[in-house]
Amino acid sequence: MSDVSSSTTQQIQTKEAMNKRQSMEVRKMSDEFKAQLTQTKEKNDKEVEKVKKDYEVSVSKEKNDSEIKLNKLRAAYSSKITEETRRYEKLLAETKESGAVRLSETKVSQEEQIARQEQKHQEYLDKARQKFEEEKSKLEA
Repeated sequence: MSDVSSSTTQQIQTKEAMNKRQSMEVRKMSDEFKAQLTQTKEKNDKEVEKVKKDYEVSVSKEKNDSEIKLNKLRAAYSSKITEETRRYEKLLAETKESGAVRLSETKVSQEEQIARQEQKHQEYLDKARQKFEEEKSKLEA
């Protein structure tokens, strides 16, 4: 029995040693996986940060480009508006001047026409008075 009990004891010890070795291997593998997981997580975090930074740089660059384009457009339209305002003011001044000249010409023309009409009326009145005086002198004589 001693052989059996020593054999059983030896088997138990072997089992315990195997369990211990297996437990150590599992713990070692677990630690390796944790380290690998931590390393992968850190690597991915760095990559995410890099992507975020690149995205922010890209957005900032696009925003700056858009601002530059917008400012160029505003300047172009501002110069066009200024040019069109000058053109409008010049056209308005020319139109006013032209209207004033036409008005002046019309006034002169009407004054001349009125003067001619008054002269005709005066001539008519003079002729009528002359006829009246002739008729009156015929009747008085």
